[in-house]
Amino acid sequence: MAAVDSDVESLPRGGFRCCLCHVTTANRPSLDAHLGGRKHRHLVELRAARKAQGLRSVFVSGFPRDVDSAQLSEYFLAFGPVASVVMDKDKGLAVSQAGV
Repeated sequence: MAAVDSDVESLPRGGFRCCLCHVTTANRPSLDAHLGGRKHRHLVELRAARKAQGLRSVFVSGFPRDVDSAQLSEYFLAFGPVASVVMDKDKGLAVSQAGV
């Protein structure tokens, strides 16, 4: 439960604040109820999913503006499976996500 502990801060006048959910509770039983609640559990799961996605994603910049997602996908296949390529040509970025 180290992740939970890092999400919670004690307030100077008592009570607790869940930094993940931006919820303040008056006491430990209320905090425990919040930590077991649907909103908090959902945000913990969402954070874990985003972290896992980030571990298998590559952020790329500096490619020519005329390169399309198929060309990037073909290039990245040399390094492993590619599930998707998301491009933002205005910012010159591409995200290549490897398959699971």
